[in-house]
Amino acid sequence: MRRLVSHVAALAAVLSLLACSNHAASAPEAGATDTAPASLGSAAPSGSSIAVPGDHPTIQSALDAATPGDLILVSPGVYHEQVVVSTPRVVLRGIDRGSVILDGGGRLRTGVHLRANGTAVENLTVQNYTDTGVLVARSADPNARVSADNPLRGYRVSYVSASNNTSRGIWMNGARGGLIDHTYAAGSNQAGVAVSRCKPCNTVVTDSVAEGNSVGFVARNASDGLVVARSVWRANRVGIASGSFEEGDDFAPQTGITVAGNLVTDNSNRDAPETSTGAYGMGIVLAGSTAGRVFRNRVLRNPGVGVAVTDLGSFGPTANEVRDNALEGNGTDLSLFLIRAKGDGISTTSNCFAGNSFVRSMPSDIETLLGCGAASKVHIDSFPPPRMPLSPAPGDGPRATRPLPTDVPPMPTAAVDPAEPAPDAMPHVNLSAIIVPGSA
Repeated sequence: MRRLVSHVAALAAVLSLLACSNHAASAPEAGATDTAPASLGSAAPSGSSIAVPGDHPTIQSALDAATPGDLILVSPGVYHEQVVVSTPRVVLRGIDRGSVILDGGGRLRTGVHLRANGTAVENLTVQNYTDTGVLVARSADPNARVSADNPLRGYRVSYVSASNNTSRGIWMNGARGGLIDHTYAAGSNQAGVAVSRCKPCNTVVTDSVAEGNSVGFVARNASDGLVVARSVWRANRVGIASGSFEEGDDFAPQTGITVAGNLVTDNSNRDAPETSTGAYGMGIVLAGSTAGRVFRNRVLRNPGVGVAVTDLGSFGPTANEVRDNALEGNGTDLSLFLIRAKGDGISTTSNCFAGNSFVRSMPSDIETLLGCGAASKVHIDSFPPPRMPLSPAPGDGPRATRPLPTDVPPMPTAAVDPAEPAPDAMPHVNLSAIIVPGSA
């Protein structure tokens, strides 16, 4: 039992990796400024188009010359730069997703840093950066404490491929009003896509794919208006992990995440980058979350657990709903359990399961014990966690790189569409229209 609890608790360490970067704080990147306007105004197209390398030889020099509303349009090529978008309402776009490549060469830290309100990056590839492919954060120092009173407002990451970036493919930290769509993330040892420290987040992650990462998607202290929908999280070590951290943090506990219409499959990839935590074999995990909704997902062949609701540190799971999911071939399909030892004062209240297609649950017959009819109050500190496989110990060899797929969709009419700055608003998603995806 000690081995099982320790392994489940490793999830806490995976999530906590979002608290800091892999590297010590560095000096501000070129182009960075200390402040950004607090509001966006109109998000309608309004600026000029600046060509790279036609008008400026580098992406950063074009960004430095931009004014609010401008479009930076980048021609095919490999650009060994780390760029900062510090002017509000500027859109950075590649003409061709697969051939406009920002390459860190294993030396540069962050590929694209959106630091200003209303900014966007579209239709390009970021690869081989030592920390993050695309970072959305107000501060030039990703280790800096995020203020709940001054979030970055309005951002978009669309049709971006993030491959073999050491820590994260795409990371939003302390922003709101965002859209992450049609992205691909692979080969990162913390998360393919990560959202942290926002309340309200007012963010939608949709139509994306993450594979070959330690964790496909991570949400950490990310609350209210966070939707993860219609995406594929496959062949990572863990598919989706969402949790609360740090009593006293302005953004804890995490509340109100929605996970709907996703394919979460085969998250037992021993060749994916591994952190020292060893977490492995899990599909969707809500840890210390409140009022989370997990519905109409297809969750397949995760050898540990398909969907798990559990505690994390001092935060117990409360009022989470797991409904109408299709689960098959998982070690345990559905599970509700506590990591903290009996007597620590953690209990679970009004979490419920209903309408799911599944074979095995812990506790057994979970939908009878914890149905979504009348509110239930069940103390489950005596229930064991599900049995999960233990991943091999981290190796000392080099991190394997993953080739970019050739079938990622490009942004339609990227070369001719005007810039559309990102509004500070929750993107529309019709949750009632979401169905359980196919298994292919």
